[in-house]
Amino acid sequence: MGETQIITLDTGINSLPFARHFAYPIEVLKGSGGPQHSTILCGPLCMSDDILRSDVKLPKLDVGDLLCFGGVGAYNLSMSFNFIKRHARLFVLDRGEFVPSKLMFAAW
Repeated sequence: MGETQIITLDTGINSLPFARHFAYPIEVLKGSGGPQHSTILCGPLCMSDDILRSDVKLPKLDVGDLLCFGGVGAYNLSMSFNFIKRHARLFVLDRGEFVPSKLMFAAW
């Protein structure tokens, strides 16, 4: 039985408020790969409930690895916490390549 890795992400429940309630598929887009480990994904906020997933199996993750939460839909954006201004960087899949989204949060 392996150790549990606890990872702090650049985003938290402020941007993905439903992530801990729904088992969105998580794909490692850039990372080392290897054997799967029990993983807890935390956000960077100073809130005790800023846990995106507490039960996911992922390879060993390092600083700079990229994760994709699939199928999150528009409700996560519309229900995101507006009082916390730290939002995730959004990317869209354009012809097989991830490019930064032009969606701006400043208007919210």
